[in-house]
Amino acid sequence: MRFLTKTRATLLLTMICWIGFNASMSAQEIRWKLSAADDFSVTQRQTTNIETLVEKRKSILGSSVELLAAWKVTGVENDLALIDQTIESIKVNIDNPADNTKSVAIDTASETKPAKNSRGLLKQLKPLVGLVFKLKMNPRGEVLSVDVPHETQKRLDAIPTDSWLKALLDPGKLQAQIQSGSLSLPEATLEKGQSVVIEPTTNPATVVAAPLGKRKMTYAGQKNIDGTQLDVFSLSTAEKFDAAKASPPGETTTTNQPEVATFEWDGELRFDRNAGHCANCWQQTTITTKSSHRDMQMSTAVVVESVFTLERK
Repeated sequence: MRFLTKTRATLLLTMICWIGFNASMSAQEIRWKLSAADDFSVTQRQTTNIETLVEKRKSILGSSVELLAAWKVTGVENDLALIDQTIESIKVNIDNPADNTKSVAIDTASETKPAKNSRGLLKQLKPLVGLVFKLKMNPRGEVLSVDVPHETQKRLDAIPTDSWLKALLDPGKLQAQIQSGSLSLPEATLEKGQSVVIEPTTNPATVVAAPLGKRKMTYAGQKNIDGTQLDVFSLSTAEKFDAAKASPPGETTTTNQPEVATFEWDGELRFDRNAGHCANCWQQTTITTKSSHRDMQMSTAVVVESVFTLERK
C-alpha cells in the first residue's frame, strides 16, 4: 500500500507540475504567441506499467492518470504570459491483476459512485478540483514561476498535515518540480536534421518521470498532420545510459536501494506555428532497475508514457 501511495503521489505531481516540460521550443522563429483572454483546454494523460521479477516470480502493476485543466491567459507583461491554470478533473486507474480487490478506478467528474476500494482515494482527490495556480511563461514556453492564490492556499491548508497530498501540493515543491522538468532550449534556429542535447536532471525526487541520462531533440521539419502544418521535433536518448556516471561521485548504494540498469527516452513534440502554441507531445520513458533483498535478486522495468494535448477554446 505504501508503494501504491508513493506511485500515486509521483504520478499526480508529475501531472500537475508538468506544464513547462512539453511547452518549450528551440527554433528562433517558433514561439508561443499568447494574448490576454486566450483560453485553452489542457489534457495530460500518463500511463505507467511496472513489471517486477523476484527470482522467478513476476508481478505486474498498471496505472493511468488523466488530468484535465483550463488555461486562461490573464495578461502579457514584458513578453511573459500570465496564465491561470485551473484543475477541472482527475481520472485515476490502478490495475492489479494479482488482486482485483486492490484495483482502483475513479473519475472526479463522474456522478457514479465508485467501488468501495476506490472511495478513499476519490475523497482525497476531490479537494484538488478547482484549484488555481498562477504561472508565468516566457515565449519559449518555459514556466518561470508558480504562485498560489489566497483561496487555493486556504484549501491547501485544510488538507490534514499527515496526508500525502499535503506534501504533494507544497508550493515550493510544485515550483521546484516545474523548474526541474522544463526543457530550456537554445535560442538559435535548428535546421531540419539538427539536434540539441539536453543534459540529465539532478533532481532525485523525479527519478521515475524525469530522465536520468542525456536526451536529444531533433528538428524534423514541418509535416501536414490531419490537415494542419506542424513543426515536428523527435525526442530520443542521446547516449547509452551509464550507471556509473549517473551516480554522484563518492555515493554508494545499499543492497536495498535499486540500481538503475538502463534508461531510454523517445517521443515526438508537435508545435502549431500559426496558432502560436504547442499542439501535442508524447513521450515514453523506460527505466530498468536491479536490486537484492534478503538474498533474493529483484529486477524492475518501469515504462511511463505521457501524452499532452493543448487546444484553443
